[in-house]
Amino acid sequence: MAREVICPRGARTRVLHIVSDSIPQSVRFTAEPVEADRTLEGTVDVERGGSVFGRKSERASLAARNEFRKGFFDSRYAVFITPAQDTRVVFQSRHVTSRMLFVALAVVVVLGAVAGLGGFIVRSLG
Repeated sequence: MAREVICPRGARTRVLHIVSDSIPQSVRFTAEPVEADRTLEGTVDVERGGSVFGRKSERASLAARNEFRKGFFDSRYAVFITPAQDTRVVFQSRHVTSRMLFVALAVVVVLGAVAGLGGFIVRSLG
C-alpha cells in the first residue's frame, strides 16, 4: 500500500526524510486537495546534503504529479510541502527511511553476533 500524508493548509510539513542512504532514486508522489472543489496550490522544498558537499535547497510549485531526483551524494534528503489548502500526498515510490535503516542495521548486528557466537558455541561443545 502506498504511503499517504495529509498536509495542513499553510504549514510546512516534512513528508519524506532519508538519512544515510546514498542510493540514487526518483522520489515520486501525487498531491490533491482534501476538499474536491479546491485548486492545488503550494510549494515543495527539497533539501539535500551530504558529507562531501554542503546543503542545497530546491523549491518548486506543488503539482498534481511531482518527481524529484535523489543523487548518490545526497545522504541526507528531505521533502517539505507547504500547501495553500489541506492536501493529500500519496507516494508512488518506496524509500528506505531513517527508521527502516536503523531496523536493518539492528538486524545485521544481531545476525553478526549470532554468527560470531555460533562458532564459539560449536567449538565449546566439541
